[in-house]
Amino acid sequence: MTTPLGLIAPPTRKTRAELNFALPTINVALLLVLFFLVAGTIVEEEELGIAPPQVMELPDTRLPRPLLAMTNEGQLLLDGVPITDAALVEASLAAAEAAEGPLNILVPPDSTAGSLLGRISQIGKAGIPVRLVTARPGGSGSGAPIGASGP
Repeated sequence: MTTPLGLIAPPTRKTRAELNFALPTINVALLLVLFFLVAGTIVEEEELGIAPPQVMELPDTRLPRPLLAMTNEGQLLLDGVPITDAALVEASLAAAEAAEGPLNILVPPDSTAGSLLGRISQIGKAGIPVRLVTARPGGSGSGAPIGASGP
């Protein structure tokens, strides 16, 4: 190739266009986000109908009444009075009706779930509403409030 002055021009190089993968990568990432948003929101209707327990703060100086306390040794105390398993349902029903509210249950943190569930089952069959009394970690003596959870 010659120029108008008769000089020979250097050959032109054909440069390869550099590929930019940023846009396709962003597109794939956004499509994945969209997919997981759509796929992750599938919820069964039965799950939405279940109300989780509610927690309310109680003063740590006194526990709610009527209170069924279960000791580590398996002894039952209803408002401080020892009762037997045979009298559990009758005494709990009388106490809950007198207080016009649920029966509060206090269980040591290291007790077995089997004994608690068995007794709650007995009480529940009688139609007595139940509320579990719990304490935040650290114990009620360290200023941690006592809470009650229930329906």
